[in-house]
Amino acid sequence: MGTESTKHNWRQRITAFFKSANSVLSRFIETDFYILLIGALVFLSWVTNNLVPELIIIFFIMAYVLYTQKTMKALVPILIMIAFMLPANFQFNDKSLYWYFGIIGLLPISGFFYFFIKNKIKFKKSRFLLPSVVFCAALLVSGLFSPYYFKSVNFMMIACFVFLYLFIVLVLYNGIDKLEFRYIAKCLFMAGLVIATQILIAYIRAGGFALGLKTKGTTEIGWGMSNTAAAALSMCVPVAFYMASKSRFNVLYIVAAVYFILGVLFTKSRGGVLFMVLLLPVSIVSMFLQTQKGRRLRAGVTLLTCLVGFAVLLLAFWEDIGEVVTLFKNGFDDSDRFPIYIKAINAFLEYPVFGVGWLFDTAGEEPFAIFFTVHSTIFQYIASGGIFLTLAAIWLFGKRYLTFYADFKPYHIFFLVSLLSHDLYGFIDNTATLPYCIMIAGIIFIALEKDIRPEVEAQKRAAYKKERFLF
Repeated sequence: MGTESTKHNWRQRITAFFKSANSVLSRFIETDFYILLIGALVFLSWVTNNLVPELIIIFFIMAYVLYTQKTMKALVPILIMIAFMLPANFQFNDKSLYWYFGIIGLLPISGFFYFFIKNKIKFKKSRFLLPSVVFCAALLVSGLFSPYYFKSVNFMMIACFVFLYLFIVLVLYNGIDKLEFRYIAKCLFMAGLVIATQILIAYIRAGGFALGLKTKGTTEIGWGMSNTAAAALSMCVPVAFYMASKSRFNVLYIVAAVYFILGVLFTKSRGGVLFMVLLLPVSIVSMFLQTQKGRRLRAGVTLLTCLVGFAVLLLAFWEDIGEVVTLFKNGFDDSDRFPIYIKAINAFLEYPVFGVGWLFDTAGEEPFAIFFTVHSTIFQYIASGGIFLTLAAIWLFGKRYLTFYADFKPYHIFFLVSLLSHDLYGFIDNTATLPYCIMIAGIIFIALEKDIRPEVEAQKRAAYKKERFLF
C-alpha cells in the first residue's frame, strides 16, 4: 500500500514538474528574449562555421512548439532566419550527418501533422489560396515541352518552390490564429542585425574594408552573396524605422537602421542600393509622421548625427572605403545582362506557352542541367514558365498588393516599402528564387490578411462598385 502511494506521489511530482516547465517555456516563447535566442543560434551557427548543434536545437524548439502550443506563431522567427544559418564553405563531409539530421528532422515534420490533428484545426480559405494554387500549377508545368523538363534537378527546383508557396498559404495561414505586424517587425529586425553583422565579419575576415571592397566576393557569406544579401537586408531597413516610430528607445532603432543601410551599401550590389535609396525617404518620412511629437526631435538629431558621422568617416578613410559611395560612377551599365535577356526572350519565343523550364542551359554532356539565372524576375518567369506562369504571377502579385488597399493602416507603409524594395529589385535581378525572401513576403501577407477589418473592406468594395457604376 505504501509502495503504491509512493509511486503515485512521484507520478504527481513528475507531472507537476512537466506542467510547470511547459508553462515557463510557453511564456518564454512569447517574449522578445525568444526571438533574441533564435537570432543568437542562427548567428552562432554561421560564425562558427558549424551548422550541426544549433540546427539540432532549432529542430527541437520547432517540435516543442508544434507538440505543445495552440498556434504556430513561435515558428515565425525560425522560418524567417533559419536560412541565414548556412555558413560559407560548409560541407557535410560526414555522410552519417544526413541520417542524423533526417531522423531528428522527423520531429518537426511529424509535429505539423500532430499540431493540426490535436488542435482540430479547420482549414480556412485564404484570399491568396486560389492565386497561389494556380501559380504552383504553372510552376509544375513550366517547360512542359522543352527537352529539360524531365531533368531530375528541374523537378527538385520546382518542388521546392511549390512546397514553399503551399506551405505558406495552407499550413502557416491556418496554423497561426493571429499575427501582429509588431511581432514580424521584431523578427525582421533581428534578421537584419544578423545579416548586417555577417557582412561586417565577412569584411573583417577579408582583411578589412580596404581589401574587402576590392572584390564583390567578400560578401559571399554562405547562404547568399552580394546581391542576395542586399535583397534580404533591404527588406529589414523599413522595419527598423517602423520600430523607431513605435518605441521610446527610438534612438537605438534609428542607429540600427543606419547600420542596416551601411550593410546594404557594403554589399556593393548596385541594384540593391539603388532601390533602397529610392524608397528610403518614404520610410524616414513615415517614421517622423508616426512618431510621438515629444520624440521627433530626438529622432531627427539621431539621424542627422549618424549621417554626419558617416560623412566624417568617409572623409577620414576615403582611400579605404570611398568606393562604397561611388558604385554608380560609371553610370548604369547593364553588367552584361542584355545578352541574357535576349537569350530569355528567344527561349520564350521557342516555347511561348509553358516556357523552357527552370533549367534550360547545359554544360556539355553533363547529366544535370544548370540553373540559368536570367537576372530578372520578369524575364525569368517569361523564359521559364511562358505565358501561363507570367499570367499566374501577375494574378498572385497583383492580389497581394491590392490587399493593402482593403484596409490600409499607416504602419502598413513600412511593410509595403519592405516588399517593394525586394520586388522592384527583381526587375533587374532574379529575386523570385530566394526562398528566404519568399518566406518573409508570405509571412507579411498572412499578417496583412489577418489585420483586415471585414466591415472596412466591405465599405470600400461598395464604394468601388458605386464609382464604377457612375463612370
